Amino acid sequence: MKLFFFILYFSAACAAAAEPVFWSKTEAELTRTMPAPAGLIQHVLSGEDENDRRLLHECMREQDLKKGQEAALFLIAPLTVSRDAQKAYFVRPALKPYCSAFYGAHLFRYWLVTRNATGKGAAYRTIFKSGSDGVGVLPSSANGYNDLLVYSHNALSQYWVVLKFDGREYKEASCEKKDFQEEVNSRHSRAGGNPC
Repeated sequence: MKLFFFILYFSAACAAAAEPVFWSKTEAELTRTMPAPAGLIQHVLSGEDENDRRLLHECMREQDLKKGQEAALFLIAPLTVSRDAQKAYFVRPALKPYCSAFYGAHLFRYWLVTRNATGKGAAYRTIFKSGSDGVGVLPSSANGYNDLLVYSHNALSQYWVVLKFDGREYKEASCEKKDFQEEVNSRHSRAGGNPC
């Protein structure tokens, strides 16, 4: 239900954005998952700091997982995010078995990774990584890649950020902020929110 209200509010706030074609949030399982392709999780972990990898290995010991079984702590969803139908994967930490290494108080971390087939196997490239309460892939696109919608909140405000691909990486294109206190004071929701 929260997702419905989120999409409804954001649609009013940003008419250019359409309903996401893919959505993931902190406490929701992915509905369409696949086993991790060879090397994908190793690629993701290679871009993370030593403390995160240490926490992950502590979780593996607690779960009786052996080296090479890191993929059991992640969920992978296949995506199409580019016009050239390049293979892409959405990677996030699993809820079961749970490992706190890539979770915060109310957010989760995630990676959007593309795969190019080469003569030597797969070459992975992380085109976006972040942490938030929710992330979606929009049907709109820029420079051949679908736009992203990132949702975050804290005790005072909610934020909806649309990111567009600039040819090299995703950059913020627009942001809407809704203050909880403002809504309480006015006793009604304000369409459009505030710019971030």
